[in-house]
Amino acid sequence: MTSTAPDTPRKRGRPRGSSIDRAILKGAARAFAAQGYAACRIEDILQAAGVSRTHFYRRFSNKDQLYRRLVARHLDYAQRRLRAVPQGFEADLPPQERLRRIIETDVEVAFEAGPFLTVLLRDLGRSEAHADLWREKDAFFLDLLTDMIDAAGYPRPEPLLLAAIISGIEHILVGLTETEIDPEIRRQSAVALIGQLLSALRAPGAGDGSQ
Repeated sequence: MTSTAPDTPRKRGRPRGSSIDRAILKGAARAFAAQGYAACRIEDILQAAGVSRTHFYRRFSNKDQLYRRLVARHLDYAQRRLRAVPQGFEADLPPQERLRRIIETDVEVAFEAGPFLTVLLRDLGRSEAHADLWREKDAFFLDLLTDMIDAAGYPRPEPLLLAAIISGIEHILVGLTETEIDPEIRRQSAVALIGQLLSALRAPGAGDGSQ
């Protein structure tokens, strides 16, 4: 027998826990990006997120815990997205095309972070209290780029060149994030510039140019 009892009406004006979490994380990302970690206050985060102090402290002990949660969240998302790219490679896909798809995904993921990208790639290293996060970020991108180069079928470059490539990619992404241009032009510019930077990688089977 089918029940004809009406659905219980949802209470209005009381945000669900998951929506509060999202609001705090999004608001904190904007506040940290606008003011930097040191200058940003809990009040700034609350205002940007549109939540109460009670809601905040039910979830986070302080702004450092929230900051670390944000950094970990962005790095985890980038890792999942980028490491999924090679799974879609056809067996006969040329290395150059593999690398292009990886670059496009990298740029897409980076710009999804919005202004918080600058916090991740530049401001994070300015705080001694977050030196561990900076080292973790560097190790993360080193491992990720190495994996992506391997997946594209390119020979792995020397560590010094790899570090220089990572630094160059970060400068390109931060510079374009801070530039007031059309989002599509920003994306295309980032893909082209990073592609030029990665041209330092030798294609598989390429000679050394000697006669």
